[in-house]
Amino acid sequence: MRVAWVSSWDRICGIADYSKVLWPEIKTCLAAQGHCDNLLISLDEFKSKKSLLNQINLLQPDIIHFQHEYGFFGGKNPPFYFFPSLIKNIKTRFPNIKLIATAHTVLSKKYHYPLSGLGFEIPLRWFLNMFFIKKLNILWGASTWGLLDTVIVHSNYQVQDIIDSGCKNVKVIPLYNSKCQPLQSKKSETKKVILVFGFFSEDKGQDIAIEAFQYLPKNYKLILAGGVRRKKDQKYMEYCLKHIANFNLGNQVEITGYVAAQDIKGYFEQSDLVLAPFRQTTGSASLAQALSYGTAILASDLLLNREIVERVPNAIEFFKSGNPYDCALQIERLCSQPELIQQLRSSAKKYSETFSVGNIALEHLKLYLK
Repeated sequence: MRVAWVSSWDRICGIADYSKVLWPEIKTCLAAQGHCDNLLISLDEFKSKKSLLNQINLLQPDIIHFQHEYGFFGGKNPPFYFFPSLIKNIKTRFPNIKLIATAHTVLSKKYHYPLSGLGFEIPLRWFLNMFFIKKLNILWGASTWGLLDTVIVHSNYQVQDIIDSGCKNVKVIPLYNSKCQPLQSKKSETKKVILVFGFFSEDKGQDIAIEAFQYLPKNYKLILAGGVRRKKDQKYMEYCLKHIANFNLGNQVEITGYVAAQDIKGYFEQSDLVLAPFRQTTGSASLAQALSYGTAILASDLLLNREIVERVPNAIEFFKSGNPYDCALQIERLCSQPELIQQLRSSAKKYSETFSVGNIALEHLKLYLK
């Protein structure tokens, strides 16, 4: 059995990191079962749909597993988005190949562009919502998932959207949690350090964290560990910088820029609490990463975040999504209760062990062998 993964390997993004850790573990599981002729196809090698099809013809895999993010396949919007036509071509030319995709983003069939963009984006989004959103939802839904043999999602709350798109075989496999070295105890300091980890984007909600700090005492420090990954997020970064200035928080907020892999652990070690103030999420690798370090986490109460405590009780705590004042209240409540922080850390470690890389790799192997 030859399994080809189509993923992003060389980009700076969460899915590239995800693939680099999970794929070797799956290869090990396959080899243990006697399937030694495994293949790897890297999306970054292909500049077009034609070149990808040529590689499939050359390698003749039994299974192709796509790590799907809309932007990887030419761009999210037509006419650039080529994933649906790619799948049709594969189905026609290679009918015996089994096609699987991990849906790292699932858009509801009722999805609308949020009207919170800055400047010229608001009228453009309104125009698309009024006249094109139904056709776009078909493109992102039925045309994307409908012809696949299996779609993997990270949450039970995403299953129905995939079924509605026409793919009836949906498998829920949560994001894995890496095995990490135990964190050293944080040195006693007068400041309480709150960490937000991840690239700057409106979805991630760094501005919510900044606003929350206007309600907290001066002995609280906010570390925004990340930078701008996409050009379109530069305006959001500038918006956050203005927020810091407007609330006079220059002495309390630190923006690190891109954090190298070898430095990540240090930021978790110096934090009292990890904050995940997402406005929306389809499953966050940064949240899984925080759980893997056994940190105390406060997250916005979105459905996919709440699902974590359905799997392992007390793994994280919540604040009202989009509400900076409640965010501040919950930060202060948790930081004033060391026993609760310890309970969160203990449950996070349990979650990490339950959904380890090895266990998640075995779930993929079961799917391949069906």
